[in-house]
Amino acid sequence: MNNTKELRTKELNKLTTLMDRLERELSADWGLSGLSGGFVTISLDEYDNEKIFLTCIAGVQNDVEDRVDEYPLTVNRTTMTVVDA
Repeated sequence: MNNTKELRTKELNKLTTLMDRLERELSADWGLSGLSGGFVTISLDEYDNEKIFLTCIAGVQNDVEDRVDEYPLTVNRTTMTVVDA
């Protein structure tokens, strides 16, 4: 039996804010925000009572370039900060 607590509304709101901020920051840090077709998308994969597991997909897709990379991200469920997996 899985004893993982469901994400509460407050947690979901904080997580959504974190994911939006990370998308903007990573896009700028990686130089993707200034490129035509540059993008960063972060999605929720799963979670347990201590951590939330996300996937970051980033790259450039346009008529010249088609480069996409995937990165795992782990968030501490209590502090809502990115941590090393």
